[in-house]
Parts: sequence; structure tokens; C-alpha cells
Amino acid sequence: VCDFDLLVAVDRYVAADAMKEVAIWDTIQHEVEYCSKIRGLYEFGEGIEVEDPIYGNFGDQAEKAAMTRTMAALQPAVSGLFIFLRDAVQEAQQQSGSGQEGTPDRALLQRAVEAGLKRMGDFDWNAPPMLSKREPAGTFAAAFSSDGLFNLDSP
Repeated sequence: VCDFDLLVAVDRYVAADAMKEVAIWDTIQHEVEYCSKIRGLYEFGEGIEVEDPIYGNFGDQAEKAAMTRTMAALQPAVSGLFIFLRDAVQEAQQQSGSGQEGTPDRALLQRAVEAGLKRMGDFDWNAPPMLSKREPAGTFAAAFSSDGLFNLDSP
């Protein structure tokens, strides 16, 4: 993830596994945002989760129906991913002045992808509290008074 501008996971579970691997780096290195590079494929489509059509199926009609549902979810998601990437390329081309024909500068393309990911908002993956980013609290009491673990005002 650290070496890529975007990592697209097929489903929420794979994305969450990837998030768990890199979330600690986001917590340690405040200037880095690796987690923002991880997205679920379904986010680029209609928001319909892409199911694994083979998992739990044995080749019968249920598996065929699952394949049909998966294809129906994949088509808008892949189209949406293409549009996202096309828009990033066009944005980078406009910023570089290369027009629609030229290859955009790599740094401009990276910034365009980052901007697109920011517009998408945070990926909802139910991060554990210790890996969730918090604003600096300023004091010890303020840091722990609202995390739900304990109350400093209790006797």
C-alpha cells in the first residue's frame, strides 16, 4: 500500500484486512495517510457490496444466482472506477497544460488521485479505537474523558 497511489479491494472484508495492516503506520506517522489509499471496489459503483459468488456455494442454482448478482454489482463498480481514474487523468492534464492528448506529469496525477479520494470521504471500516485518529486533546483528562473506557470524574 505504501508504494501505491490507490489500492482497490474487491469487498469490505479485504479492504478492512488491508486497513489493519497499514493503520498503525497512519497512527505512528501523522503526516502520512496510507489508509486513505485503500478503497472498496463497490464505492466506485452504486454502493452495493460485491459478494463472493463462490463462497459457501456448491455449484448449484444458488451459485448461478450469486454469480449473476456479483456481475450486476461489478459492472457499475468497474465503470465507476474507470470514470474516477479518467477524471484524475483529465484533471492532471489540465493542470499540466498538456491538454487531452499528452501524458500528465506523475506528481500531478498522484495529486489528482489523492484529491479524488478525499472527495470520496473516509472509508467506513470500523477501525478499532486504538487505531482511530484523534485530535490532540491538550491534557491527560481531556484525552481520556470521552473515549468510553473510564471516567476520571468517578469516585
